[in-house]
Amino acid sequence: MAKNVALLFPETGTPVAGSTEGKGVKQRLAIVPPLGLLYLGRELLDAGYGVEVVDFNAEGYSRERLELIVRNADLVGISMQSFNRSDAQTMIADIRALHGELPIVVGGPDLILYPRAVDGADVSVVSEAESIIVQIADTLLNGGDPSSCPGAIYRDRRTGQIRRGPEAPIERDLDRIRFPARSLVRSPEKARRYNILGERMGSRITTMITSRGCPFSCTFCAHGAVTFQTYRERSAQNVLAEIRTVYREGYEILGIVDDNFTVNKRRVHQIMDGIIEEGIDLAMAVQGRVDAVDEELYRKMRRAGVRAVVFGLESANQTVLDFYNKRTTVEMNRRAVEIANRVGLYTVGDFIIGAPFEGTEEIERTFTFAREIPLDFATFWVLDYAYGSELWEDARRRGLIGEDESNVTAGSERGLARFTSGELEQISLRAFERYYRRPQFWLREVRKLMRVRDRYFFRILGLASLRLVQGIWD
Repeated sequence: MAKNVALLFPETGTPVAGSTEGKGVKQRLAIVPPLGLLYLGRELLDAGYGVEVVDFNAEGYSRERLELIVRNADLVGISMQSFNRSDAQTMIADIRALHGELPIVVGGPDLILYPRAVDGADVSVVSEAESIIVQIADTLLNGGDPSSCPGAIYRDRRTGQIRRGPEAPIERDLDRIRFPARSLVRSPEKARRYNILGERMGSRITTMITSRGCPFSCTFCAHGAVTFQTYRERSAQNVLAEIRTVYREGYEILGIVDDNFTVNKRRVHQIMDGIIEEGIDLAMAVQGRVDAVDEELYRKMRRAGVRAVVFGLESANQTVLDFYNKRTTVEMNRRAVEIANRVGLYTVGDFIIGAPFEGTEEIERTFTFAREIPLDFATFWVLDYAYGSELWEDARRRGLIGEDESNVTAGSERGLARFTSGELEQISLRAFERYYRRPQFWLREVRKLMRVRDRYFFRILGLASLRLVQGIWD
């Protein structure tokens, strides 16, 4: 009889848009399923395991629901992020209380950044897990020694000592990784929980990733550490094969969640050409850098179905951009948004406040800039010193952050900003409110809707904006 694996994502607040590390106003319900678990699900399914994916972030956590899951599981895997660490620990404790001997495997970005044996777990995976999850499951369920498993850290039950397996190799050829098992979250009951466009649309929205890492090194970003400081991309042919699969499965909206989709313009051209030639009709959103914007490419992206692009604009102050090592300029920020808007794309701009030398004048300049350029959605997050980032490491060396602190919000209490962390949070919330309460903003969006006549993304951005403002006013 096939063994059953339950892959769980803990309940936590999910950032509405790209914060530096989960800071800012949170959304209670998830927008899309956890892609990482679907990749692992594919590997386990292909190895003959029964697999269930449960996203407590979408459905809400209850111990009663957990009890039903563990009753039918032979092994549990839990995804741990920096912002859901405490929720994951609570879940592990609950599983142990319900079923003391059930094997538990924990993995995810938090363990790649901060390798350790997680209390209560049988094995912690401190690497990308697609190539090793089946070996770990086989080992635990057959009573084997986890020290043979690459990327594994665990506490020996007999001696209490921390042991680890050999270092896991980094997968350089991403084309070798199987496509995620989206069928695991396509049942009506599961899909309706991803309901930003209404319950019927939950089964029509999905995400994919076409590269891992980023060749740039922004000082606030920990993503480089999560991806082992290596940038790897899938071939255009492999990406098109997955897009074709997504389209045939009936999805209508696709979010490409790369840190930076437009790194390789030649590859982007090839992907967009293939979509156009095959007549694939998907509404897509991507994330790109402002220095990669050119009008020819963006017009092609629009023809291929790209409807929204997310830019990390960060600031309207060149000194702040340089401090973050963005390698961009304020004028590049302005030009990128204007080009994207001109060709009919919806634009999202992420801003960060709280650099150590940033005062009222600099922050106000950023807010003014955000209102002046034709953004359709803007976020204003407080700077977070995330474990694995250059800023975190520098603050640790200077004694401003402790070794055991994975994420610290900027604030004058620690000498990390000119305002307290509480003051910065209030400034951030006021910025959201000021941005979205403007009648001229909503008038511009209505005019753009009449010009672009997009089926989905005005609704997505509008609903996200309203939920964000509601969260602020609440």
